[in-house]
Amino acid sequence: MLRYVPFKLSHLLGWVMVALLAGCAGRPDPESMSDQRSLYQASAYRSVQQYAVQAGQEFWSLPGGSVEVAWLVPQGRAIAPLVLYFPGLGESAQAGARWRQTWAEAGYAVLSVQVPAYGIALYASKEAQAGIFQPLARRAFGPEALAQRQTLVVQSLAHLNQRIRAGDLHFAAIDSSRIIVAGFDLGAQTAAALAMNAESASTGLPNIRPLAVVLLSPYAEVDADIQSFSRIQAPVLSVTGPRDEDPFSWVASPQDRLKVWQGVQASGSCHLWLTEASHSTLSGIREDFKPPQDSKGAPPAKSGQSGPPSPSRMEANGGRGGDSGGRPGGGGERGGRSGPPGGKEDAQGGKPGIAQEDSVNFRQGLAVQAISLAFLDARVSKVSAAELWLNQKARSWLDGQGSLAFK
Repeated sequence: MLRYVPFKLSHLLGWVMVALLAGCAGRPDPESMSDQRSLYQASAYRSVQQYAVQAGQEFWSLPGGSVEVAWLVPQGRAIAPLVLYFPGLGESAQAGARWRQTWAEAGYAVLSVQVPAYGIALYASKEAQAGIFQPLARRAFGPEALAQRQTLVVQSLAHLNQRIRAGDLHFAAIDSSRIIVAGFDLGAQTAAALAMNAESASTGLPNIRPLAVVLLSPYAEVDADIQSFSRIQAPVLSVTGPRDEDPFSWVASPQDRLKVWQGVQASGSCHLWLTEASHSTLSGIREDFKPPQDSKGAPPAKSGQSGPPSPSRMEANGGRGGDSGGRPGGGGERGGRSGPPGGKEDAQGGKPGIAQEDSVNFRQGLAVQAISLAFLDARVSKVSAAELWLNQKARSWLDGQGSLAFK
């Protein structure tokens, strides 16, 4: 038997108010989030001088093999220090676009170098197609592969210097005697190895003596001798965090990435620990970035003999997907097959609001941009304003996004 329950308008209004409040709590106002972004960005470090950037991309055939290169050169600067950037495992030379563009607009020439076997061609292997990525990572991070990459980097620099001496206008403004080595993931291993061997004759190669080292998602073996990183003489900026999970499941824990910082002793070194930055955030993916094209709208041509797949097959952002093609997830934000789970859940078990998630990613990415640029300007270009901001303002500016340590 049904029982009649008297209707009360106050009950209805109460439920409406609860629903409205819940909606507001779950979905922050986009305009409010935009204002917060603007305020955060306005107080971030930026170089006084901003440059237009000339971009290019080629494949270089070298004695040790072929490499894919992409460059960004500031226009209007007479001479620019050179950042040698090394992408992560499974990325093209176009990867790290967010960081490379930031540095180039501030007056640094950036040459990104990737060995095709460790780039996006990796996903065509039988193991990758079967979703088995750990053996691929084991070989890529192994000593033979590392030695090969170091050889090709040295040969790439020699090729660049030949082009500069020949009067190639693409590279006329580059000062290749003032070098910074930077890398993400697998590229961070390459950058650290080059810096560690700067004073060593054991490699049998001409040494690259960097003025500074930037390691995004740094790598250290499980049984690594932490003290070996004290061989790096240049100041180091290392960047990682608790969500910096390896999508290839090769690095067991983000805590392992701290070994590099623990071993570094070079004065002027910095460590940025970001609380919410995933592996893909640290890769510097820019959704709006597309490979440069020539005047006819076609991808740039290869230099030398035939090489890897056409650049038109490369991903626009050079990053790792988590898509349906069997690639591992990008580390937290877009979990895919064989990768870590997707975005961080809130207390109710659901995903955070889109505006909130975008804001977190934006601020974590901006932290890498601002602090890496201040680090380069302070340590390489000796800009006093950068030194002041880095030492006195950066920690408070982070505002809960992470922590910054110095040596």
